[in-house]
Parts: sequence; C-alpha cells; structure tokens
Amino acid sequence: MYDFSNNEELRSFFNINPELETSQKFVLHNREEVTSFEAMLNQHVETETHLSFHSLNLALAFDYCMALKDNGAKLFAALLDLKITIAFLFIDGIKYAPDFNALNRKDGANVLKDEALFNKKIKMLHHNIDLAIRYRAFYDKFMGIVIMLLNPSQYDKFLTKSKKESSKAKFKKMTKGLLDDESIDTLIKQVTYLDENYRTPEVHKTGSMRTWVLTSQDLFLDKQLNLMNYFNWVLGYADWVDTVIADNEDKNG
Repeated sequence: MYDFSNNEELRSFFNINPELETSQKFVLHNREEVTSFEAMLNQHVETETHLSFHSLNLALAFDYCMALKDNGAKLFAALLDLKITIAFLFIDGIKYAPDFNALNRKDGANVLKDEALFNKKIKMLHHNIDLAIRYRAFYDKFMGIVIMLLNPSQYDKFLTKSKKESSKAKFKKMTKGLLDDESIDTLIKQVTYLDENYRTPEVHKTGSMRTWVLTSQDLFLDKQLNLMNYFNWVLGYADWVDTVIADNEDKNG
C-alpha cells in the first residue's frame, strides 16, 4: 500500500524522476508551438461539440505580448489560461445543455415518480453548479486581463486581496475613463447576479439551485435561461479581447 501523503512514495508509484520535474513542465516556447497548441485545442472543442470554435486568437495574442516591453509574458500566460477556460465553458455550455423536456414541464409531473425526468434534472443540477463556478472564474480572469490591457500599472494592486474593497469595486475604479460607464456597469451587474443567484449559495451556503432545478413547474425557467445566457457574454468578451489586441497592434505597428 502506497502512502500518497509521502512525496517520495508518490513519485515512486508514478515513476517520476524529481531531477527531471522542471524540464517536464509544459511550456509554449515560440509562435509555432502556440499555433499548434491553439489548433489542437480548437479541434478538441470541435470534436466534443461538433461546432466550430475559434474564440480568442492565441497566435495574435502571442505576437502582441512578445512585442511588449513589460509584462508581455505575464499577459500571454493570462490569455492562454483564459482561452482554456473559454474552451471548457464552450464544451460544457453546448454538450451539457439541458433538453427541452427537462427545461419546460407544464404537466406538473412529479420528478420523484418519473425516474427519467429525475435523472435529467439531477444531471442539469450537476452541470449548473459546475458552470456557475467556472463562469465566476472566467469573470475574475477576464477582469484581470482588462486591467493588464488598459491599466497595467494597477494589475498587481488589482490582484491584492482587500477586506475593504471587492474585486468588482477595484475593477470599476481602475477602468474608469478607460471603458464607457455602461460597459463597466453591465459587467459588474453580470458578476453580482452570478454571485447572488448561483455561485455564493452553492459555494458558501447550503445551496439553492436544487429548489428550482428539481421542480417540474415553469417557475424555474428564468433562472435557468439566465445562467445559460452567460455563455453568450463569455463569447462576446472573448471577441472584445481579440478586438483590443488587434487595435493595439495596429497602433503600435
């Protein structure tokens, strides 16, 4: 029996040579590797969903970041991470979208007496919780990237945790005058609604999704559709990143 709390035994079990660990880390060294990674990731998403996927242009991002004098590598790492997050959300948003029968029940069916419907609802609840957490992670990552693109000197301060000021409040202050007020307020409202209705109840409280997902009535439909709509906002923000990077490249070129 292996003791997996012991690093030496863990390495032995998986036949890992600690002297090679540093060289074994995955790193994209150049544009060719970035292009290859992006093509393979896009193809993976298309294989999983049977839909074309090209959100957030990594090759364009790499060219832009490598031309920056400061923080180019840090910005590219953040954009690479965001690309992967978007890819996973795209897969989950498409692959695990609830079918119409699970979404809209007008006949008052009792989920406890309909095993097929119960299973669909439980699957929906499972993926709803995962999506809410991942959507929230996307917004934190996206807000950080916006700061790096528009107000890079404030990025480290944005990441610093503060009991007095939330990330939303810091984002609003640090992008004031750099984004139009309506765009800032819209993003803040999206994050606040996500927190109050989905993420916070599931992560920090006793959960609330089950109370409306498992019902067979139409009353839950608004909250379900509102959660699904975050998928469209994510893709829109990915397009925004591409546009800003392309515009900045044109200005610097």
